[in-house]
Amino acid sequence: MEQVIVYNVEHHEAMGVLIVIYFFLSGLGAGAFLTAAGLRLFGGEKYARIEKTAAIAAPLLLMPGLLCLVIELGKPLRFLNMFFYFNPSSVASWGVWVINIFLAIAVLYAFLHVIGKAGMVRPLAYLGFVFALAVGFYSGMLLYQMHGYILWHSALIPVIFLVSAIASGLAVVLLLSGSADADQTRVLSKVLAVVVGVDLVLALTEVLTLAWSSGEKAAVAEVILSGGYGFLFIGVYLIAGLVLPLMVLARQRTSRNVQVVAAVLVLVGTLAMRYVIVMGGQALPLS
Repeated sequence: MEQVIVYNVEHHEAMGVLIVIYFFLSGLGAGAFLTAAGLRLFGGEKYARIEKTAAIAAPLLLMPGLLCLVIELGKPLRFLNMFFYFNPSSVASWGVWVINIFLAIAVLYAFLHVIGKAGMVRPLAYLGFVFALAVGFYSGMLLYQMHGYILWHSALIPVIFLVSAIASGLAVVLLLSGSADADQTRVLSKVLAVVVGVDLVLALTEVLTLAWSSGEKAAVAEVILSGGYGFLFIGVYLIAGLVLPLMVLARQRTSRNVQVVAAVLVLVGTLAMRYVIVMGGQALPLS
């Protein structure tokens, strides 16, 4: 007699909401530092006030993100194992060192601004710029190397995470720079518009690639483009977090209120995107 045996395989959730918050805050910290370093290297003393704001914000955003990561591990001492047992073939091993070196650089950079030694930070800006890029890229690479999750294993994911980190960092600095010169914040908003435009192109490329695929990729597209995930990804991230800010920031002149609204939308959209990618990427079973 023919028998059919059905196995119900339960899969442990690889990453939870705390990791979403960690990805978001680490991206904010990296983006804020890139803003500070960029202003120092390409803007000079003219943007000193905004640079100081960005420099102080960077480590303050990064540290609670790292706390979320340590809590997510369940046993905080596991975090120390990543230092003592380095695996050169592991993205996570590289990431622990990169993000902690970056934190040390960001703290020193902020400290020099606080004590009035901003003139000494230029060499540190070059070094920190490289590590900030690596931190922004790392979150996406951590997901990309998990081959079992179709949504994560896309070459565009690390790039999207990096660009959205830059955009969100610019957005948070723009929010915190209300007392700065209006012309300077307007320049910052134009740079944000360019980065948001790049983010939009990358996001649409990824979505269309998934939507026009078949098999498992088509199933992934259905998950993130419909239901609750669809609302967050299309409505909150693509429309509210990218399209609307791009439309208002690309105008010739923007008021402070418009800049604030656009910056908030970018931040909300970035958080929504990270949630959908991390949680939606685990919605399909591995087997």
